[in-house]
Amino acid sequence: MERWLLQRHSRAPLLGFVQFGITATNQQFLTSDTEISKIIADWLAKEVQNPAASSYQNQYSKLKRERVVMPGFVRKILIFVTGYAWLLLLAGPGLIGLSVYSGWKAEDGHAYVARESLQTVSGTVTQASEVTVKRKRRTTKKYYEITVQPDTAGAEARKLRIDHSTPQQLVGNLIDEKVTALVDGSDSDLVYEVSADGATVISYDTTKQRLQAEAASSAQSFSGAGTWIFAILLTLVGAAGVWSNRKLRAADEAHQLAAA
Repeated sequence: MERWLLQRHSRAPLLGFVQFGITATNQQFLTSDTEISKIIADWLAKEVQNPAASSYQNQYSKLKRERVVMPGFVRKILIFVTGYAWLLLLAGPGLIGLSVYSGWKAEDGHAYVARESLQTVSGTVTQASEVTVKRKRRTTKKYYEITVQPDTAGAEARKLRIDHSTPQQLVGNLIDEKVTALVDGSDSDLVYEVSADGATVISYDTTKQRLQAEAASSAQSFSGAGTWIFAILLTLVGAAGVWSNRKLRAADEAHQLAAA
């Protein structure tokens, strides 16, 4: 009997029954999946055709676009800030030009005027004073000024400028003295040489050396690599600012037209 039971359990009809059950279950599952897909498809079709759902979708898209658009007051601030970018665009090349000019002026013969190109002024010194010129950013410039009355009758007095490095006592002693001065008329009558009673009070060579040293110092300040890098950076920032200003103005005009 036990042997028969073993044979009975290993026969095909039982396996067939199990296989039949599995096949039926699979068919039922596939049928249910198809029905679910059909329901979802019908629901999507109804939602697309539903005016309320379509209106909601349009409103959502509109709000999403409005959220991306830059607020008007921010755009106005950026337009105002970038409106001054042209100053940086000019400052960069200007700094480069100043660096080139400083290097050129520091070369021999460019920092001063030749003796034969200077004007001669003769007369009596009637007044001497110290002048202080106030500039922006709290910087000041000082120099001495002497008033020379020419010996020629009816001639107007001339105010000559002496560098502040000259001793003050020396300048004060020129009052009431008859002097002959060599001046650069193109540089606010800057004095190069002064002679009184046949003696040289301020020499041309001393003035020339001072001007040459000042030009060399200025060229050294503007000729570094840092100056050129800063000038190029100013130029790029200025160009980007000008470009951004145009884009912002165009966007602002388009926004105003759309609002109207």
